[in-house]
Amino acid sequence: GSGKTVQLIRLLLDLHRERRHGTAVPVLVPLASWDPSETSLKAWLISRLTLDYPTLKAPWETSTRTCNRAEALLDQHLLLIILDGLDEVPAHVRTTAISKINQFLSPGTGLVLSCRTKEYRDALSSSGSPGRPVKLTGAAGITLRPLSDNAIRHYLLGDAEMGSAPGLRWSPVLRELSAAGSPVGRLLLRPLA
Repeated sequence: GSGKTVQLIRLLLDLHRERRHGTAVPVLVPLASWDPSETSLKAWLISRLTLDYPTLKAPWETSTRTCNRAEALLDQHLLLIILDGLDEVPAHVRTTAISKINQFLSPGTGLVLSCRTKEYRDALSSSGSPGRPVKLTGAAGITLRPLSDNAIRHYLLGDAEMGSAPGLRWSPVLRELSAAGSPVGRLLLRPLA
């Protein structure tokens, strides 16, 4: 409910908009159906991609082997995988999931992973040997924070001035935003809303 999926969709759209020909295509994949104790990330991704995008089932031939298009795209680093919801993987296999994600991350492989902070920290603290948690290799963490009143005002008003027609239209909402304990104010502090 914090807006992780919405933020990932916005990221995906921005990445598609900025993508240059021949570079990796961003693809959003929900992790809820992955069982890392049974399947490698690559095998599961191939299965999931061919299920979601049936044309990726078609064979792809190289001089050394034949595979499907999904596997060929993954092998050539032509997909930027955006994994949504490590926290939706059962808690008892999250450490295994992180290890399998690390195994998947060869040089040149980009990946985005979302997870609630507490669930990610719990997976780290319950992993590996004492004092050596399993971490996501080369990861940079980004934490969604509540929005400030000024950020909300700027988003709602855009370039409009407070006295203009658009500014007047939003003035009841902006008053509620400033009111202590206002339900509207609490709701708008969340990036999802």
